Amino acid sequence: YSLLAGWLLESLQSFGMETELEPGLNSTDKKKLFRNPSCFSTASEYEITVGGKKIVGSAQRRWQKVALQHGSFLIGDDYQKIVDLLNLNVDRQKKMLSYLQRKTTFLNELISTRFDFETVSKTFVEKWREVFQFNIFSGKLTEFELKAAELLRENFVIDQFFIEHGLRG
Repeated sequence: YSLLAGWLLESLQSFGMETELEPGLNSTDKKKLFRNPSCFSTASEYEITVGGKKIVGSAQRRWQKVALQHGSFLIGDDYQKIVDLLNLNVDRQKKMLSYLQRKTTFLNELISTRFDFETVSKTFVEKWREVFQFNIFSGKLTEFELKAAELLRENFVIDQFFIEHGLRG
């Protein structure tokens, strides 16, 4: 986890930000971590902050010899719209938005140059190549991958649920 956090730190520093890595926690501290419907607003171990405010959130899952890392890096303030998507009364929405604004930050708030998703993505890929000494590439799924994805969809998507809730036609 710390290896990937190092890559993220280097990527963010290339934008001219002074980033910090949250320290690892012992088991007692982990139990005390504040839980919030907007998990992004609470920095946990090895997450990246700027001036004490969270800017990167990530999670990792490991199985045998495989790891899945996923996360978010905040470029703009759209993430604050989450308060409108949660089933909260107006007072709770205002409190959550205030909390998010106190505990989180985003790239375009910190530096005068405005960056878009494409520029940020390219920077992360370039730093990946430097740090890990191997390439990332993009391409279309192979026929095998498309068939595997279809099998997974058939086994894990409950179409009726989506239809009943008006989420799929």
